[in-house]
Amino acid sequence: MWSLIVFLGLVSRGLSQEVLQNPDMESMTGWLCKGASCSLTGTSHGGNHAILTRQRTTFKRGPAQRIQVLLGKSYTVSAWVKLVNDEQGKLRQMVRITVLLKFKSAGIKFTEIKIDGPSTSVDFITDDVSMKPLAEWTNWLQDSNDNINQLRKSNLRVAVLPKWIAKGVLLFGSGSHPKIKQLKKSFPFGTAIGCDMYHHGDVNYQNFINDHFNWAVTENALKWNLMEQTQKLKQKGIKARGHNILWATDNNVPVRVQPLWGNQLKSVVNTRITTVVTKTKQLLECKQRGLARRFPS
Repeated sequence: MWSLIVFLGLVSRGLSQEVLQNPDMESMTGWLCKGASCSLTGTSHGGNHAILTRQRTTFKRGPAQRIQVLLGKSYTVSAWVKLVNDEQGKLRQMVRITVLLKFKSAGIKFTEIKIDGPSTSVDFITDDVSMKPLAEWTNWLQDSNDNINQLRKSNLRVAVLPKWIAKGVLLFGSGSHPKIKQLKKSFPFGTAIGCDMYHHGDVNYQNFINDHFNWAVTENALKWNLMEQTQKLKQKGIKARGHNILWATDNNVPVRVQPLWGNQLKSVVNTRITTVVTKTKQLLECKQRGLARRFPS
């Protein structure tokens, strides 16, 4: 399974020319590989080739390239990486994009981008690396307001029926200016809350949650007793999201699950997801799902 790594930004607005040479890795041109063995492989994310990295002397080794960047500029960087194998006995593997800058008195001496991170026992394949400068976003405030008007606002239509006027419910004169007060938001707007604080803490904390949000994530609260306390949120019209069903760190995964791999791991993970979702479907609107580790496709 290929994983996308993004560094510095997710915004595609105003991207300009590619900084990297041979970013699609169809050859070794432009790429350095110190302290490791790098070669082309036919297992690729795009095109016909990618770069296989193995026999690394430290975890800091991987395919690298010297590049030219400008002070004061923002860049978006991304890479597709596939692990060939996992480190034995480890639940989580780390892959990272490293950007190294060395300076001299007059400015930048050189810049290097590198893909590294997992244990030296782990081989990995890299493909379709990209680094592009972000064009200056001078109109960000107006664009943000336009998005708010388009996505978070809608027209309100009020129908004044004759029977209401006859009953004296609504009395509008020719110069009347009725006022409307919004009591709840329709656009999802939420926060993380501590269940114990919400139920037993400061009333000001409770009132602030009730007055300002219509969604809430219960922090670390998929425990039995705390899950049932989400009923109080629902009574206030606040939709509740659950915490992670799966969390890929050793201290949050049962010891019996940590050495599992392949179909065995996939089976126990599916059981965990099915069990939690079934038990909480009446209490929570949705649950977060953090993947424990890669599964067979």
